[in-house]
Amino acid sequence: MINGTETIKTTVHFWRDYSGPEVDWLLYRNQSLLPIQARWTDNPSLRDAKHLELFMKEYPLATKAFVVCRVPRPQLLAENIEAISWRDLIQKLSNW
Repeated sequence: MINGTETIKTTVHFWRDYSGPEVDWLLYRNQSLLPIQARWTDNPSLRDAKHLELFMKEYPLATKAFVVCRVPRPQLLAENIEAISWRDLIQKLSNW
């Protein structure tokens, strides 16, 4: 416990499918997975989320995903996949 609150352990992983698709960061906490792709773009597209979509189809513990990039405002790229600014990542993780 820290300051009277329970510490929740989060582990960070990397995922690669045998056929090549990969996810940059895979966070695991409380029986939940959060896949994250990092991209150097301010104009993300569905193409940036294609490996996240594949991962989420294969692993039902992942119910949402992020493409972290330089986008000025959050935008929905696909069902449960959101492009967010790298500046907003900590806030999004605190709500996960």
